[in-house]
This record gives sequence, C-alpha cells and structure tokens, in this order.
Amino acid sequence: MTRTAEVYESVSIEDVRQAVAEAGHSVDIRDNPSGRRTLHCETDGMTYAVQFYPNEGHETDSFGALRFALWMSADNISAETANAFNAKFRFASAFADDDCYVLQHDIIAIGASKQNLVICVQQWSTSIDDFAQFLDE
Repeated sequence: MTRTAEVYESVSIEDVRQAVAEAGHSVDIRDNPSGRRTLHCETDGMTYAVQFYPNEGHETDSFGALRFALWMSADNISAETANAFNAKFRFASAFADDDCYVLQHDIIAIGASKQNLVICVQQWSTSIDDFAQFLDE
C-alpha cells in the first residue's frame, strides 16, 4: 500500500486550527480558566467549538481525539426532535440540553492526514447545515 500523505500520530491545536482555516471557517484559539484550550470557530453565521482530548494532552499539546460542538437554541426543545435527527443523519449527533440543542461530531485524529482533517471540518459544516434545516422543517 502506497501512502500519499503523512499521517498524524497525534494532532496539535495548531494542526486543527490550520485545517479549520483551510476549510474556510474563521477560527481563534481560546484559553479557558481550566487551562484547557479550545478553538472558537464560525461558518455561515454559526459559532461552534472544537475541544481536544485526552485532557492530559493539554500539557504537551498532543491529542488523539477531537469533539466539534455547536449549541443551538430553538423553541420547544425536545429529546424526540434530537432523536429524529439522529435517526436520519449519521455523521453528527444531537441531544436536547436544558435550554438548547447540542450538535456534536467526534473524530479520532490518530492516523489522519492534513487533508483528512480538512474533510472532517467540511463534513461538520454540512452537518451544521443539515441540523439547521431539520429544525426549520
């Protein structure tokens, strides 16, 4: 098997920031009071975060997993609506929180290439659009 791209053993926050920017989204690194850093991102007027795991990775800026998360308010938030979305779409999942919906997409970054990360961000953007349209129906 021939590899055409180098793959990550782990990713840094900067690796993911670059992938988000290459996908055409605005992105800033945010320092949280807990010492953990996240990416604060925006696409098409929707704001989302990228969180990094495992938590111990913050000490060395070396992560194997990412969580994309979007919090969206809506009228009449219900678990039934979130579950209906989950039954129809496969790349992201939604759940009903107290006062909003949470849309999330987890990826394992180990073994991914730079282009794979960009594609994941693009897929996440599609999932955001799918969820917004689903709620509008």
